Amino acid sequence: MPFDTSRLIFTYDVGGARRFADPLAVRRRLLRASAGSFDDLQAACGAGGETPEAILAREEAREKVHAIICSAFAVTPFDPATSEGVTEAEATGLLDRFLDWLDGPPPPMQPDPTE
Repeated sequence: MPFDTSRLIFTYDVGGARRFADPLAVRRRLLRASAGSFDDLQAACGAGGETPEAILAREEAREKVHAIICSAFAVTPFDPATSEGVTEAEATGLLDRFLDWLDGPPPPMQPDPTE
């Protein structure tokens, strides 16, 4: 059975180390950790309103998203005791790069070696 031999692997750097991720596994982890509502949770991070309740809801959403991103990419969240790990801004940047990468042009198809 012929199949595409190209591999889609997302590459990223964390703490100066090159890391690799299977995009389907990352997507699955994002969805599973958010009970299927990752987009809604992300939207809540930018929700308007300056009432104490709105601010609290927004900050709780941001904290959840940070934990979900770290889990999905298998990176360590920031540890204030050691200053090691990924900050919220770094995690958000990693997710943004991943989403941009997904939206980018598809890689060229590899020729079928059986033809």
